[in-house]
Amino acid sequence: MNQTRQTLHRLLLLALLMFCNGLDHRACAGEVRPAFKSLRYDEDYRYLADPAQRTEFLDAVKYLPIAGGRAGFLSFGGEARERFEAYENELFSTQPNADNAYFLQRYLLHADYHPTEWLRAFGQLQSSFEDGRPGGPRPTDRDSIDTHQLFADLVGQVSENRQLTLRGGRQEMSYGSERLISTREGLNNRRAFDAIRLLYQQDAISVDGFISSPVEVDQDAFDDQNVRDVWFWGGYATVPLPPLPGIKLDFYYLGLHNPRAVFNQGAGEEERHTVGTRFFGRLGQWDFNHEALYQFGRPFRFVDPGMAIKFYPSKYPTHFGIAAASALRKRIGDAGAIARVHIDIPEITDADRPKPRSGLEGKFSFQYTVAAGLLDGRVGIETFTDERRFAPDMVELLDKIELTRDPARSRDTRNMRVSVNVTMRDGTTLSETCERPPGSWGAPIDQESHRAKVTSCLSVRLSQPQVGTALELLGKLEELAPNDVQRLMALLRGTES
Repeated sequence: MNQTRQTLHRLLLLALLMFCNGLDHRACAGEVRPAFKSLRYDEDYRYLADPAQRTEFLDAVKYLPIAGGRAGFLSFGGEARERFEAYENELFSTQPNADNAYFLQRYLLHADYHPTEWLRAFGQLQSSFEDGRPGGPRPTDRDSIDTHQLFADLVGQVSENRQLTLRGGRQEMSYGSERLISTREGLNNRRAFDAIRLLYQQDAISVDGFISSPVEVDQDAFDDQNVRDVWFWGGYATVPLPPLPGIKLDFYYLGLHNPRAVFNQGAGEEERHTVGTRFFGRLGQWDFNHEALYQFGRPFRFVDPGMAIKFYPSKYPTHFGIAAASALRKRIGDAGAIARVHIDIPEITDADRPKPRSGLEGKFSFQYTVAAGLLDGRVGIETFTDERRFAPDMVELLDKIELTRDPARSRDTRNMRVSVNVTMRDGTTLSETCERPPGSWGAPIDQESHRAKVTSCLSVRLSQPQVGTALELLGKLEELAPNDVQRLMALLRGTES
């Protein structure tokens, strides 16, 4: 009943916003109304201070004088987006379950308050939902409700046509063609930054400088936070090109520091700098948009802290719980004698999934992966099948698991701790804490374990004789003749019998 009521509420909201949207796009008395902008805070409805301009139904919402205009004005706005996506053979997979169809919803509601000409506050809520996607929502699909933007402007009028604005708080940023900095409009959750910006405007010239930290999407209510220790800064300027009317030039510098960047070779600290320029505009009947950039920075090295191998086929933070649970399995004996399980993790909301809807979704569940470690003593590809997810012993154990998210525990995987506490039916309590899962930096796996992992992965598509041949060729990869390389690639593609 509650789900039906929520669905009706959403449909009513959609109908209302579509009705309002339709009203807002009509021309009134032959006049063209200002269009909505991608960055809603760029919209300016001060022209509605003239009562003669308030000719549409929603003008009373777009321009609401406070205390008769003596305390400025308020402006409200919103957006609803409903999106259905369907895929056949998603990610080029040939598996029977590779077809995918699901429904995405996104709602935005904002308020813009201008108490004076030199002070302004803007706030925006974002709510997004996903329904029907096999494997559950992706990290950017669902956010029940959160503060997407909340910032304040201090505006200084340097001269009649020159303005300087200091903006601080959570905000969207978009520059140029959005190749590098965008609102991420295509995904179900738009991107925001916790940032301080200095904005200069003079006619067609604009110069921006900023320092920021990107905001991550967490699925619960009002829990989005900036990505800790990740810093993004830079400057962006746009100027006209007088010899070519209609053409402009962008010049920019961007810097990024990420202590936990993920590369093909592993994870490590990244510091990247970008300088670039963009030539764009319209000249006669021709549209131009050309961009060139150069990137440099500190090269990634895996000498320190060394190579890391993702030992378990699941979301990486769950590896800590799996390692602790697997260690407990050796001490427990009969897993059927477990009375209850308690897991302590950092504040990681997207892996708190008590009852995964499928084996595949279990890859993103602390509860499921810990249960698998306690029951089986190991976690492999076969763990994440629907058959294992809905096996009676798994269903029974998941009902006994509780989880606590502790904000005091570090989310940084280099300093993360996950604890698993098991209480047996006889009252015995057992506990394990993992700070270094197998394969992580400082906890390398031995050759035998590495070979077992590769064998498990290859066995999904290859027969045992083919696995043996592939391992033999991989063991002497640097010495292979060209025909052996071709043979290895044919094996891995599954085209050699």
